[in-house]
Amino acid sequence: MRERLAYGAPAFALALFGVPVFVHLPKFYADVVGVPLGALGIAILLTRSWDALLDPFIGVLSDRTRTRWGRRRPYLMFAPVPLALAVLLLFAPPEGSGVWWFAGTMTVAFLAWTLVQIPHQALGPELTADHHERTSLFAVRDGLWIAGTMVAAAGPAIVARALGAGQDDEGARHTFAALGVIYAGLLVALPWLCAFVVRERFVVPAKATAIATTPRHTLREALANRPFRLLLAAYAVGALGGALPGTLLFFYVEHVLRAPAYTDLFLGLYFLSGFVCLPLWTAAARRFGKKEAFVSAMAMSVVVFSGAFVLGPGDTDWFTAIVVLSGAGFGASLVLPSSMQADTIDLDELETGTRREGLFLGLWSVVTKASAAVGAGVALPILGAAGYVAGAPQNADVVLVLRLLYCLVPCACYAAALLIVVRYPLDEAAHAGIRAALDARKGMDAPA
Repeated sequence: MRERLAYGAPAFALALFGVPVFVHLPKFYADVVGVPLGALGIAILLTRSWDALLDPFIGVLSDRTRTRWGRRRPYLMFAPVPLALAVLLLFAPPEGSGVWWFAGTMTVAFLAWTLVQIPHQALGPELTADHHERTSLFAVRDGLWIAGTMVAAAGPAIVARALGAGQDDEGARHTFAALGVIYAGLLVALPWLCAFVVRERFVVPAKATAIATTPRHTLREALANRPFRLLLAAYAVGALGGALPGTLLFFYVEHVLRAPAYTDLFLGLYFLSGFVCLPLWTAAARRFGKKEAFVSAMAMSVVVFSGAFVLGPGDTDWFTAIVVLSGAGFGASLVLPSSMQADTIDLDELETGTRREGLFLGLWSVVTKASAAVGAGVALPILGAAGYVAGAPQNADVVLVLRLLYCLVPCACYAAALLIVVRYPLDEAAHAGIRAALDARKGMDAPA
């Protein structure tokens, strides 16, 4: 458990940055700094997309890194420092700054964040090859990620209260500057903790089959892995659906439910429900299978979240129930795909003779980030084009667009992801066969 917690610790810190970027900072930069929504959406889309394109290269670089500290740990030691500096600048924009400040600091922060995140996630599948122990390991990691997300969701309110900051623009600036200092410290300390406690177990295979050497061939080989390809497609579509509610939650609660005071409560309940239900999904995966548990979670999300479309002013009790139930499915959408993905990496090792966690995590990160970027980059300009006016009541057209983007489009994405993932073929028996073949190969490659 000590090693599991140390491995999972960076996820807590990385989550502190993820929530503000898509939930708090767009509204802060729009209402306080004065950046137009359309410009913000384009900035998020471009910086996130550019960052996503680098992910496979960072993953491959991590796979090929050879140092006395290992393949992954050097990134956990050195990349957190520029990440922390970028967060400080992003959370404390000077007077007169605009979209270029936002875009520049976001670009640096995303790049450094990726240099920590991909090697950290790639380290996980190396720590255990057991089919179910992987789910338990990732449950700890993703549980800490959810805990960090809850802290980040409540962070502005807690820090504002502690500082005695007002609700005006000056109070918001003080609050976010203090948050930047706190988050920057944790973004350095927790990856260092992982780097110094966790030891890598990677061993260079004695014998490898044909290994792709060019980026094009590497990508082709990875996508030729059918279970990974199906899982990646399902996760991409589902992540696109998940990005929209995250970006639009504040707008939905304020202008559809007309209950902005409840926003932090809703965020907290959503992530708390996901955190509490993680052990249940881990047990369900062990009892019924990873795919079956994942399909059940997505089906529940479609049924439950569709109810948000019919809500209106004052329907906070109904929305609370939706938040709690959809939050339960959220926990499954984190840990189960990660555990399933680790099994597809074993299949790749069987077929190619080498371990390429970084490549697979890089491709995974591409679709995750691209989906989130498209969600924010499309939703915010559409909202602006519909007539959204910052700090004012919205007309009926804006409210209808909010309902569609916040609820029905995500539900359609979840349903499409469900139809894809039902074809995923690696169950416990199939993975056991892969591991047996890998163990036999290692036995033959070992010296007599």
